[in-house]
Amino acid sequence: MTLYRHGDPLRSGKTAPTQTLHGQTRPDHLPRRGNRWTQKLAWWVLRRSGWDIRGLYPDASRLIIIGAPHSSNFDWFWGMLVQWALGVRFSFFIKHVFFVGPLGWVMRYLGGVPVNRRRVRGAVTDAADLFAQHEKIVLFITPEGRTKPVRNLKKGFYKLALAAQVPVLVVSFRYDERVIALDGYLDMAGSFDQVAERLNTHYGPIKGRRRGYLNRLENWAVRPLPKNVKIYD
Repeated sequence: MTLYRHGDPLRSGKTAPTQTLHGQTRPDHLPRRGNRWTQKLAWWVLRRSGWDIRGLYPDASRLIIIGAPHSSNFDWFWGMLVQWALGVRFSFFIKHVFFVGPLGWVMRYLGGVPVNRRRVRGAVTDAADLFAQHEKIVLFITPEGRTKPVRNLKKGFYKLALAAQVPVLVVSFRYDERVIALDGYLDMAGSFDQVAERLNTHYGPIKGRRRGYLNRLENWAVRPLPKNVKIYD
């Protein structure tokens, strides 16, 4: 199986990867989500909705995934479908107040990890501990931090990756193409500003559901492709 190798350059964001992940087998080094029946169901929902997942599986067993442009709460829905379709369990940080009673069980089942931002230790230390405790873990983060336009990128993913010493895989929500793309590993060398500029270059031409990356491409609306137009074979 061909994988994204740590150190390979991140592909250009102007065009989505051409290889679909439909029918690909999940590598054993990644944390497992569901079974072949849940994978089939998730793929059926995606393809009936006109969506595809493209790219390659990563070669790392512990990594951070960042997803952008994060312009709509629908991103969470598609993200959940992606993990079921790929058979890979995603973990994500969410406020500890949601982990009460039955809701807490649901959050943990979906991959939620409680975090109390008022604690002195903070999310960075919690993330480092989380990676230290698991041989296989994929942590999903939206680097913009919110669905509304923001001027500056959040530094959380950068600090987490350096603290945990894990690679960062770039994922894009391309609503105009109906593609969720695993684009490749991010070069984390240099300062945060240098890393952020690489993301600006990559995500700049990509359209989310309601806007582009950060505060770019705000004044446009996605026009869904006609149902008779197929984006996959």
